[in-house]
Amino acid sequence: MKLMLEFDLTMQPAELTLAQLTTKINAFIVEHEINSLQIHEVRRTKSRRLDEAFLTWGVGELSEEHIALLMEILAHQFGLIGYTAPIPEPLTLAGGSAVADGLTLAATLTPDTATVQRIVRLMEGYTGDAGGFVAGTIRNTGAGNVYSDGGLNDPALIYTQLELSINGRDSSSRTLTIPKTSAITLKDKAGNTKVLANRQNDIVLTLPASLGFDTSVILTVWLDSEGKMYVASLQDRYTLGDIAFRTFNDATAYPAL
Repeated sequence: MKLMLEFDLTMQPAELTLAQLTTKINAFIVEHEINSLQIHEVRRTKSRRLDEAFLTWGVGELSEEHIALLMEILAHQFGLIGYTAPIPEPLTLAGGSAVADGLTLAATLTPDTATVQRIVRLMEGYTGDAGGFVAGTIRNTGAGNVYSDGGLNDPALIYTQLELSINGRDSSSRTLTIPKTSAITLKDKAGNTKVLANRQNDIVLTLPASLGFDTSVILTVWLDSEGKMYVASLQDRYTLGDIAFRTFNDATAYPAL
């Protein structure tokens, strides 16, 4: 995770502000034993003037209480006038030999029929502003959830998405539901597992009945390194209205699901 800092140079030199803040952060590190928390500074090459500074820490190292305490330190630091909310890092899956069950859901999908399909796909991409490659798919064709490996998990694919979709062409309404407490687990090609964080709300995709043609609702979410979901896009012009595509950075500016 990363948190950017902004200094007011009319109050006092940025170097002095950073030195004072470093003393407080070091005390915080000692008190809470969080050695991954670090202050970084970036200086201009020629003048060596402090250009920017930021904090970083390891995935899951700071609890919500830790972050609240850290924000309080920043809020009371003279000469510091701005700081971002913590910027999530993308979830990256490792490479390695192929393994089964690369994506599992605790909730069982409703079985597919000849006219309705409910699909959850694991996607990976090189960048946070483009569509991904299909790394694997979950469907239920009548015997419970079955995962089909897509053969990816390239270490260069540092961004991870889930794509949830329901499509059909019959005259009955249909939904795809994943309760907020239903575990979603990823397994990379090296066999490492990642349980995604519980959502604030249930995920429910709904298609209306009797449209008379093929219809679909597709929700795409970015995954961050802590396993939280952020809406990348929602193609649902039937009931909720579309959400245009968001890059990873844009999506993580909104609350997680």
